[in-house]
Parts: sequence; structure tokens; C-alpha cells
Amino acid sequence: MIKETMTVHKALSELKVLDKRICDKTSQVIVCATNKHSNTKVNGVSIDDCKKNMKEQYQSVLDLIKRRNAIKTALSNSNASAKLTVSGKEYTIAQAIEMKRSGIQQLKEVLSRLSSQYNNCQRQIVTSQQQISDAAEKYVVGLYGNKEKATSEEAKSTYNLYVEQNSLDFVDAIGVSDEVKRLDEEVSAFESDIDSAISVSNATTLVEVEY
Repeated sequence: MIKETMTVHKALSELKVLDKRICDKTSQVIVCATNKHSNTKVNGVSIDDCKKNMKEQYQSVLDLIKRRNAIKTALSNSNASAKLTVSGKEYTIAQAIEMKRSGIQQLKEVLSRLSSQYNNCQRQIVTSQQQISDAAEKYVVGLYGNKEKATSEEAKSTYNLYVEQNSLDFVDAIGVSDEVKRLDEEVSAFESDIDSAISVSNATTLVEVEY
């Protein structure tokens, strides 16, 4: 059995090399051929040597795959247990990688939806304020008959009541403004820290490769 210790960084680098070598060797490996019965050689090589070479080529592919799988297993085991801290929050490597790949994108989509709803509500409220004010003035003038009467205290009270009854309220279930800020800070902090945190972890974390 082969036992070897290496950093995660080295393991990841070797995986890339192994994947290419496996692909190249697999495309070139030959384990059988046809040969005229009366020929004692295949492409200038004795039949026994030809078969030996075929076996060696095939075995080299299997050996590369075995090493590649061992390194992959060592990385998976390490990622499931080794931990790192990103923007003050602790993750296993596997959790951090998954968060980087998809989790943070889901948070960004939630953030986008909340921001859109909040901004839309604020625009509606601002836009409606002038419209309601204009409508209130018309209502008061129509009710009291002329602008002079419309300036009386009673008319002002009527105006204020109209505005109050018709103004748009902001119905907020979660404290959306604060939640948008919180999500934005969480996403920004994670994206700012994640790559460097993983790089440091990969350079310092050791894995045991056995096969």
C-alpha cells in the first residue's frame, strides 16, 4: 500500500494533471489486435513482447485512475472535516465550497427581490403623495364651493382627513430595509473573504493519500 501526505493545494494540482494523463493514455491504450497466423511479430515486435506492452499500457491507465481516486477520496474526507472561517462564520471546507458555488447566489437572488419590492413600494408612496394632495384640494374646493371657504379651519381639517384616509401605508413584515442591509453585508463579506480563506486553507491543510 502506498501512503503519502500532501497539501490540499498539491492534491488539487495533481488531480488536474492526472485527469489529462488518464484521458490521453486511455485514448492511446491498445489491449488487443489482429495478426496474420504465419507472422511471428506484430509491428516488428514479438507477440509475447507485444502482449506485455499492451498489459503495461493498460495497467498504467488503471494505476493512474487508482491514484486519482485515492486523492479525490482524501480531498473529500478532508473537505468534510477541515474547517475555515469566512467573514466571522465557521464552515467546513465542503460547506464553504457549496456556499461559494450556489448558496451565495441564492442569497443574492433573495436580496435582489427584497430590494426590488422595497424600492417599488417607496416609489409608489412618493408618487402618490402629490397625487393625493392634488385630489384633496379638489375635494375640499368641490365640497366648500370656493377657495376662500376652502381655507377655513374646517376645510383644512377635511383636507387633512382626506389625505390621511387615502395615503398609502408601508406594510412591512420583516423590517425589510434592515434585512436588505444585513443580506447585502453578508453577501459582500462572504465574497470578499471566501477565495483567500480557501487559498490559505488549501496551502496549509494536509491530506493522507492511501491506495
